Amino acid sequence: MKHFKMRYILTLLLTVSTVGSELFAQQIPLYSQYYFNKFIYNPAFAGDQEKTEAYLVGRRQWDGVSGYETNVLTVNGIPGNTNVGLGLHVINDKNAIVNSNSVYGSYAYRLKMGDNSMLAMGMALGMWDTRFNMDNVVVTDPNDPLLPLLNQKGGPVIDANFGINLKAGGFQLGLSLPQAFAGKQAYKDNYNRVVNYDLVPHFTGTVSFDIWLSPEKVKLQPLVMYKSVKNAPAQFDGNLMLDWIGKGWLSAGYRDEYAVTFSGGLKVASILRIGYSYDYSIHEQSAALGATHELLIGVSLDKSDRYKKDENAEKAERARKAREAALDSMRDERMNSIQDEIETMKKEGGIKDTVVIVKKVETIVKQAEEKPTEVKDTKPAQSASGVSESGKFMVVAGSFTEQKYAKGYVARLKNLGQPAAIHQASNGTYYVHIGRFDDKAEARKLIKNNKNAQLTLWIKTLE
Repeated sequence: MKHFKMRYILTLLLTVSTVGSELFAQQIPLYSQYYFNKFIYNPAFAGDQEKTEAYLVGRRQWDGVSGYETNVLTVNGIPGNTNVGLGLHVINDKNAIVNSNSVYGSYAYRLKMGDNSMLAMGMALGMWDTRFNMDNVVVTDPNDPLLPLLNQKGGPVIDANFGINLKAGGFQLGLSLPQAFAGKQAYKDNYNRVVNYDLVPHFTGTVSFDIWLSPEKVKLQPLVMYKSVKNAPAQFDGNLMLDWIGKGWLSAGYRDEYAVTFSGGLKVASILRIGYSYDYSIHEQSAALGATHELLIGVSLDKSDRYKKDENAEKAERARKAREAALDSMRDERMNSIQDEIETMKKEGGIKDTVVIVKKVETIVKQAEEKPTEVKDTKPAQSASGVSESGKFMVVAGSFTEQKYAKGYVARLKNLGQPAAIHQASNGTYYVHIGRFDDKAEARKLIKNNKNAQLTLWIKTLE
């Protein structure tokens, strides 16, 4: 292991083997869990999830070699109901001899092109600072002129990242150019000797699309990423993620000539995501490199998500109470109707047996159809809604836990030529009714007159 580490460090130092030379390398960090947080590579994804989210990522690269770690904090979202996305990106990335710190602020403008289509253009502007860790450098020649230079502080440089993101339904295409300014960090000594650590422009591209296996419940997301940088071979990532909405996810991936990745995570309510990934190295030095571990913690900062669980529980409880109240009223009305029929049949000659009851009921119905019973009209004058809105007996067409749905049903009934109104009960239930009466017989008469209207009508007795 010691010989491998020495060989790796010497390889890095060979790139700056002479004073005044330049250092080129793959400089942007690697991540395995970027399915929900594509903003980590592309500023155009700021606000893509239509809510404010914060992510912490801790990555331990190659547990067979010490000193390779990446820690990242990202925050992005939409300020109010706008077409603008904003974000913050803080990175600490270090290997055996290089420790880099950077911070970026991002801005994205989201141009809606249709109901399910959008083009976003983003820019991130920030500072990048790199220091060399000489504690891990094994010195064989103490007179090497490079050593005092690496002990110097190069100072921060200004950097930028540009990106675009095209979204059409479940399809997304993102392109970005990290380290676009190609800034130079110059390490100088008193003899005007210089070594430069150059920020090299990178190019990244991501393509993903959603395949719904169960509508709004389970989806499969293939995701491909392409990365390229000067003086290094291009690299492809292929990932396949299975997402149980609101519960968790599993994924598998392949990073070209580098590693195979397995990851999974859980979603806690609507506000927290916890994920872990394991990268198994397939590099030719895999035995020495070891595995890579990455931990992700995501938090929704939206109040709507924070209180969604409580609101959903409250809505479910209101709906349950409304259903119970409706069933109780329907049961009471049915029992009252049966009792009224029995009393009527008693007056007609008593109850003999089931056959007699059926015949009596048939006779009563037939007589009622041939010669309707005259009932005193106690219906009050109609209100502006077109229906009577006073009286103890209410002919209900539907019950709802939210007023907006009750209003929508009233509008639908009126479009069908049926006047209707809303009555709010003390338990918060909204009843859509087509009339209220002081006499129950009038309420029943109204139901009978609307039997061909394809409405489910029942009588609720108000206290």
